[in-house]
Amino acid sequence: MLARMRSVAFVVALVGVVHADPPKAELNMAIQLDKPALGATPVLEPGGATSYVTLGTKVVPTSIEVVSLENENARFQLHLRMPAQVPKGRWPVIGTGGTWWRAESHGGDDKMGDASFTLDRATAETFAKAYGVAMKERTPLGDKLVYTWTIAKTATTKKGDRIAVKLRVANKGKTPIGFLVGGNFTERGDENFVPEIESGGKPVPLVQTYGGNGGMTYQRIAPGKSIEVTTDLRGYPEGAFGTAGTYTVALRYEGTLAAPDDKSKVWSVAPATTAKIVVK
Repeated sequence: MLARMRSVAFVVALVGVVHADPPKAELNMAIQLDKPALGATPVLEPGGATSYVTLGTKVVPTSIEVVSLENENARFQLHLRMPAQVPKGRWPVIGTGGTWWRAESHGGDDKMGDASFTLDRATAETFAKAYGVAMKERTPLGDKLVYTWTIAKTATTKKGDRIAVKLRVANKGKTPIGFLVGGNFTERGDENFVPEIESGGKPVPLVQTYGGNGGMTYQRIAPGKSIEVTTDLRGYPEGAFGTAGTYTVALRYEGTLAAPDDKSKVWSVAPATTAKIVVK
């Protein structure tokens, strides 16, 4: 009887150390279809809609990264490098457990290709386990930064006159921090400045722009030092403050911080303020 109990205990111990195999994943160069067809495979697009593809060639990625896209660590980007360009007319798709996702974007150079997938946390964890890589989550940065706004209080209706906005970012901590500057400029100014403007209790429509460009760089803010970012608020509303009156402005700056020793460690910030501007 004692021998039998030992045998049972040994089996239970073995069961207790059994580890589940990691999920399997596949990267495939698929043909996007305009409509469902016989034998087509449904895929989830970045926005959540379903489309259909014909699966093609399997590809083994040469490198994999799973990086958080937001402070809450709820959405991640799976970025894959491939040993060759994506064939013309194909879209990279990834699959696991019978479900497939289509890339949000793909590109590369003369020798290699790449593809990026935007995924929720649970799906990103599945692929991280499948490929055996760690997920890069965000941790807070910049808790010792102080933001000071300066905005013109009065203006004229003349289109050529500036309505200056300045945001000063001061580092009151003991370690340096990187602050992302540039990369999102259009004809109306720095698109990282995001205004909401009202006049007479009604929202003022903003000038529509499409895309932004400009040199993007992280400026190092040493302890005790500061930087400034500026824009001309006149370029943002339709009519360019061409009508006299009092305008209420809610303004934020959608910024990004980075650890100076590792630019992959980032944190989003959005310092905000409100102001009233009297236009004569």
